[in-house]
Amino acid sequence: MNGISTKSILLGPSIQIDPLFPYYLNRTAESIADEIKNAGYLIVHYFVVDEYNVSSDLIGAFHKRGITVWAMVIGNGTFDTRHLPTHWQDWRMGMLKDPKDGFERLSLFAPEYIGWKKAALSRLVQEYPFDGIEIAEPYFPEWDGIQRGIYGDVGNFASAAFHKECGMDIPNFTNKQASNYYLNTPEIYSQWISFRVRAVNGFVDEMINGVDGVRSVRPDIRVATWSLAVNSPNAVEKIKEWQGVDAVSMIGLVKPDIHFLQTHWPDWMQRLLSPDYVKGYQVFASQIRATYPSLPLGIQTDIGSLSAMVRSREWLNQFQNTVYDLGYDTWSAYEYHLGGQ
Repeated sequence: MNGISTKSILLGPSIQIDPLFPYYLNRTAESIADEIKNAGYLIVHYFVVDEYNVSSDLIGAFHKRGITVWAMVIGNGTFDTRHLPTHWQDWRMGMLKDPKDGFERLSLFAPEYIGWKKAALSRLVQEYPFDGIEIAEPYFPEWDGIQRGIYGDVGNFASAAFHKECGMDIPNFTNKQASNYYLNTPEIYSQWISFRVRAVNGFVDEMINGVDGVRSVRPDIRVATWSLAVNSPNAVEKIKEWQGVDAVSMIGLVKPDIHFLQTHWPDWMQRLLSPDYVKGYQVFASQIRATYPSLPLGIQTDIGSLSAMVRSREWLNQFQNTVYDLGYDTWSAYEYHLGGQ
């Protein structure tokens, strides 16, 4: 574990970095690591866009400065398909309509994708000395997805899996007059919701705890699970219904060393979002703490994914103070260089 203590791996302020951004290109690993350390961070979440394109020099530079490095991978798809097998399109998630947003969503029910992803992650943690690993965004799309049309997985893999597990066809989500329209068949829809939760949890568990999974090849590595949080009436139920996310059952199955609540886009997209907005996430945190009181809990925010909502350093300091006042053990932000001064 590179001589780094358990406490420093899990606790305190952290930052997400994506070294593929132009900001980091044509720079030495040492200069990047120095900048991150001088900014006050001793934990980095390294966003792995491509499991086959990782900078060992950068990881080494962080470690030399006493900085813990987590591998943060995306579960439900990819921004870059060049490292995927030639037939990767067969793994696509079935959507009500294609959002065409540059992100390729892949089916959590596609056996070949599951096998490929697990092998890629196991290779990743064996080849590179990451201190921890986390599968961010392992969930289904999307917030209010049925009404917006950005909803999945409703493809062949999902349909076959639901029929095999529950003995019925998936609900219809587009024709209100159909006898199997999801609102006309509440019992089937309820089974569909539970089925999707099991799929999300099972996917993460297979990556981490499955045969030849991450823990089998790196039993020393720390593991974080991630779930969504948002300020909305009945938010816990909506996240579960619309995106298959149930943090308590995920934690129970995967048995992580720490859990993160990820700020959902309806919140982080707000230009004037208050730095104490996470007070509204207590409904999520209290569930987790009631069931797993000794599990460290962290929270993630976004500081600049859109030019209209870039957060200042003052905002981030106020956010940090709120997070610690609420009893969280750590926090992180996406992405380091996108934040303001």
